[in-house]
Amino acid sequence: MLLFAEQTAGAGYHMGKLCRGHACTDTNFPILDYMPNERKCVCRAHPCWEDSGKVHYCNSPKHPFLHFHYKVDRSLICGCSEHPHYNTRYISHDLCPGHACDSPDHPVLDYDQVQDACICRAHPCHDIDGVKHLCPEGKVLRYREDEPEIPRGKAKGQCECIPKMDPPSMNKGDL
Repeated sequence: MLLFAEQTAGAGYHMGKLCRGHACTDTNFPILDYMPNERKCVCRAHPCWEDSGKVHYCNSPKHPFLHFHYKVDRSLICGCSEHPHYNTRYISHDLCPGHACDSPDHPVLDYDQVQDACICRAHPCHDIDGVKHLCPEGKVLRYREDEPEIPRGKAKGQCECIPKMDPPSMNKGDL
């Protein structure tokens, strides 16, 4: 079952908590992800850039953003969307295979440890301390968390606009 959750003040996102203090700055590896077997955060390439030898990309002006999810059997599904999409392999493949969030109001697939359930959330950047962060056309809004400024303090949510996720052969450089 997939639930819809409203963002509440102080509610954290699973990846934000796991990878707090990490950031990805290389466009070849733009996805901040978690490797459970190694218990570490990594910067990963988009899974659709290497899909059993196929490189996916989106060149339609109406659907320019590459997106992915995994079926229940954990096989990769790549596609193009009119809306920017940012997801992680860990959430999509390891914790929530078979789930995808297509609602514009709740586009973020997340895992709720308390409920032990996969949920669709509002984008965390749409309400950070009452501020709605947006990106210019052609960019993808990405959320991460920095360590608290004081011990036991509140983690600081960071919203970043990154280039749309074209394969490395189509773009070069740092974010």
